[in-house]
Amino acid sequence: MKLKATARRAAEGLLRRQAKPIRRLLLATGRDRSPILPEIVQIESTNICNARCVFCPRDEMKRRQGVMDADLYRKVVDDCAALGIQHVRLHNYGEPFVDPRIMKRIEHIKKRLPKTELGVYSNGYALSPKRVDEIVEIGGLDYLTVSLNTLDPAKYQAIMGFN
Repeated sequence: MKLKATARRAAEGLLRRQAKPIRRLLLATGRDRSPILPEIVQIESTNICNARCVFCPRDEMKRRQGVMDADLYRKVVDDCAALGIQHVRLHNYGEPFVDPRIMKRIEHIKKRLPKTELGVYSNGYALSPKRVDEIVEIGGLDYLTVSLNTLDPAKYQAIMGFN
């Protein structure tokens, strides 16, 4: 833990020291403005995870863990539809398939944003053949990325914190 905190402070210090030169470079090249709309909206429907990966900072965060309120989720998706967002990702620090409403949430995106690219990153631990069939039935995902970290079973258990 102490090593992680030290490394984080060192990285943050380096970024702070380089912020002004980077900003000047962006201004000089005319690249100081961001697009009017985000290219990708990332929705974290839950920050709960079924793993305790050794490399993940999730458990060091002080925010409450839980599942996003259904009304807030619908509002975010509806706002994305109104803005014409083209790419939505259902992940962040939590494991999306731990969310008990994830299938309904995917289905809502597929209905409200039919032309939007929809992707999910997962550790795969909560995926089952039945759940994969459900994903296909509701219109599928444009991509599903599953993190494996290693093919060695013992190392996998240790990295994912399942031992």
